[in-house]
Amino acid sequence: MTCRRAIALLCFFAVVTTARADDVRVLTAAVLYETGLAAPSIELRSVAADGSLWRGGINGWSLSLGRERLLNHDRRIIFDVTATPYDAHSSKRIYRDGVRRRDLEFDDAALTARAALRFRQSEHASIEPGVVVGKEIISNDAPAALRDAWRSPYAGISVIQRIRFITAEDPFTNRIDGIDVAATGEAYHGNRTWTRAMVSENAGASFGRIHLRQSLAAYRGSSLDTVSAFLIGGSWDLLGSTAVYGRRYAEFRVNRGINGNVGVDFAVTRSFELGLRGSAFRSGSTHTTGTMLQATQRLGGLRLTAGAGRSNHRTTVMATVGGAVFLR
Repeated sequence: MTCRRAIALLCFFAVVTTARADDVRVLTAAVLYETGLAAPSIELRSVAADGSLWRGGINGWSLSLGRERLLNHDRRIIFDVTATPYDAHSSKRIYRDGVRRRDLEFDDAALTARAALRFRQSEHASIEPGVVVGKEIISNDAPAALRDAWRSPYAGISVIQRIRFITAEDPFTNRIDGIDVAATGEAYHGNRTWTRAMVSENAGASFGRIHLRQSLAAYRGSSLDTVSAFLIGGSWDLLGSTAVYGRRYAEFRVNRGINGNVGVDFAVTRSFELGLRGSAFRSGSTHTTGTMLQATQRLGGLRLTAGAGRSNHRTTVMATVGGAVFLR
């Protein structure tokens, strides 16, 4: 058994064995595909009656284990550990000006741990300050300056402010009815100091057979590089406000930028719908737009989505297959 499989099994074993008999356990799984890339997204979640939970997951090459425990009505304590033994920060797929640059690619493994407290400020707002420690293990095929910059472990703080007015939510499509706003600030120090800040907004509304969606994201960082830059791009709805339809996943590595997405879905029947998406992205001198047409079919508990996006005179094909099941 490889180390990666052992860690993955450990995550799921920890969730299952620590759950009480009366906990609700939900397994969600999806496979995401775009031209030249396929990635799994799997999560096992065990939720107690008081809202405390365990979760273990695999997203691409990242394996995670998390715990949220209710301290009182207004406070939760959160612990997360994430290990990425291969292709951390999409280091094996690097693009410049829309062209894949294999000569710039390298292998990166990463490990991070976070401890945070979530304070409930009101029915719709919460704030989540936390402490983060991490380590990057960068291979010798990366530039010497990059290896030196990440030679030591790092530590820092993160603060997340959320405001949510949600009446309905579909996690498989990142579809909501309502509005969700989040602001995140991060500051870290290792061999050097770097910061990141991001504000994102997602909104949606349903009108009979029609669902409208919209998102915005603005982000800025200091002293960022290939490892710590914001990864922007991709045609999957699950990417939310960082998607740029018609572009490949993580096609843009940027220190700052802004992008917006809009979309409309029309339910042709109860199990089949058509969707149209549009994106606009800007970072410094880079400015691009994109569109995508997609179709979704529900088959029992499965959701199958396929689409084709167009941006900068290139076409990108994407597909997702997902489902969920309750475990006893």
